[in-house]
Amino acid sequence: MTFKARVSVFGGRDIDKQTYVDSVEIGKRLATENYLVYCGGGEGVMEAIAKGVKSAGGTCVGILKGTEKEEANEYIDIPVSTGIGIGRNVT
Repeated sequence: MTFKARVSVFGGRDIDKQTYVDSVEIGKRLATENYLVYCGGGEGVMEAIAKGVKSAGGTCVGILKGTEKEEANEYIDIPVSTGIGIGRNVT
C-alpha cells in the first residue's frame, strides 16, 4: 500500500464535544488525502482522529503506551504495543 506521507496526531484524552467533532473531520481529511495516520490509540483526540480516518477508508496506526493491544480504541487498524507508558510522548 502506498501513502502520500505519514502524519502523527496526538492529543488529550479529556476533550469537549466540539474538539471531538473537529478531530473526526481532520481524520477524514487526512484519509481522503491518502496519509498514513499515527496516533496514541487511546481516547479523546486519538479516538476521534482514528474514527475519522476509518470512516474515510484510511489506515490508522495506534502507538499504545501499554503492552496489551486491547487498550487500543475500536477504530485503530494497526495497534503497536510499546510497554513504555507515557514515555512514548517524549521527543
